Amino acid sequence: MSRLWGAAAAISISLIALHPLHVAAQPAKPATFTYRFDVAENGWINVSITFESTGSGTSWLMVPTYQKFDFTVESGNFENVSWRRYGPFYANQTFNFTDGTSFEISYSYRFGAFIVEPTGAFFSTLVGFDPRTRGSVTVSLPPGVSILRTYLNKAELEPDSRSAEGAPSITYDLPKENVALYRVMVIFQVPGELQTVERTSGLLTVTAPARYADVAENITRLYDRYLHYLLDLTGVGEVPINLTLYMPSSPDEIFTLGYTSVSSPYELYDNVITPGSVSLNLILVRMVGSQLQNTLIHELLHQYMLRAGLSTELRWAHEGMAQYLSILIVRQETGNSSYGQEDIQAAGKMAQMLNYDLGFLQDWRGGGIPEDSNKYYLSSLYIFSQIGEGGGGFDLYKRFFHLIREDGVLVNTTGQLVSYLSKAAGSDLSVDFRRLGFRFSTVQSTPPAGVVVPMGGGRYPPLMVELNPFSALAWEMDRMSVRAALAGDMSRVGALRSEARAFRVLGPLMGASIIAGAVTLISAASWAAGIRRRSYRPPRASPGPPTYP
Repeated sequence: MSRLWGAAAAISISLIALHPLHVAAQPAKPATFTYRFDVAENGWINVSITFESTGSGTSWLMVPTYQKFDFTVESGNFENVSWRRYGPFYANQTFNFTDGTSFEISYSYRFGAFIVEPTGAFFSTLVGFDPRTRGSVTVSLPPGVSILRTYLNKAELEPDSRSAEGAPSITYDLPKENVALYRVMVIFQVPGELQTVERTSGLLTVTAPARYADVAENITRLYDRYLHYLLDLTGVGEVPINLTLYMPSSPDEIFTLGYTSVSSPYELYDNVITPGSVSLNLILVRMVGSQLQNTLIHELLHQYMLRAGLSTELRWAHEGMAQYLSILIVRQETGNSSYGQEDIQAAGKMAQMLNYDLGFLQDWRGGGIPEDSNKYYLSSLYIFSQIGEGGGGFDLYKRFFHLIREDGVLVNTTGQLVSYLSKAAGSDLSVDFRRLGFRFSTVQSTPPAGVVVPMGGGRYPPLMVELNPFSALAWEMDRMSVRAALAGDMSRVGALRSEARAFRVLGPLMGASIIAGAVTLISAASWAAGIRRRSYRPPRASPGPPTYP
């Protein structure tokens, strides 16, 4: 399984704190910002932000740029000072106000809460305002639901909970902070059973809650748009994929934008391919730009790269290569040559901060997210972006996959990876990898016949290889089975692996039998020769001339 690093460098500015660009020059007299979020049964939210003052001064708040809103001055005087965009979603609105000023900002938003029965998750828009004022947040939920957990930013807290006619609500009196920027998340239980829909395109099946059918349809359209890049890159046929949409259930899960579970077609004796499983976070519908297609491509790449022969044992290679290639593919399709450049620059800064000592990546295995995930994901992105930007880009990695498919191997060691990358690049990259702190031995692209079973079959004792007259034939059967697996012909894989296994198991026995037979023949011949030596008596010499009758 693989989990996307969350694109934290790209989206943290939009999901977590935004520092204001303008700080009020004059102290704000006592004033209050009140945020209210009313959550509907279908996940829509009505947002209301009110400001009330008991004096005059200058203040500011963050206003949305992704959504039109109504602005109403109910009393007093509001004077705009500046409006400066910050990040993809918000702007800093700085204003002067007089004594008794009151205004309201209101709008509605579809994806304020996600509901996947029996659970729902409300994730607020940004609550950001002048820290010299007071502030509070109220979240009102629909009747019939029950609150499970609540969070202020990343801390789970016990809010002031209330209930009105069966409709629960929570209120936070926001603590004073140097920069008053907050997110509220509420996990709640909902009645009813989950109703799902399926949308298909080719071998892709998207399963989604019925209320998000349009999201599933959009994913299939993106799949149709980008599939040919995956096929061209890896040279494999279309891979069967089951894709589901899931709901984040904690602040940390917001940054896990997607993950993939790979059912390896290379396990010995398997004769069925289990369709790959890809999951995408519903939070992606709240992302800006090409984040949804980038995440979709990234997760699909894990499936296609495995099918082409890049083992998930090399987790760091899978993640870094998938992230870089997804950037290249979005660039090619959209014509936006600068897409993902911030991520690549962040990767370069991370490598520099680590003094370009990135050998720790070799220990990155397993499907979970490592601690200090940015360190791992950005470092792996740095390596593959450097190789690609150095010359070749998409075509370089296309040659890489062509080479490993041509040899019919599963690349599961750093030495193999470097060897094939060097061939694809047309230059020896081993020195560069060793300078980055990687440790590996030089490997042959094709292991000695009969010694190594490709696709994870393990090693055989040299004596068994020496005793097996069919080692070369068994090795060739394994190679043929790999090619069949890459082509998705698993019935042929089973037959070829069975034959290879038979040659490997029976071959040494036959070899030993031949040797035993030869030893027996030699021993019998020696024994017979000994008998002849013992039974032969040379004639004794006569003392004189022979006499005849």
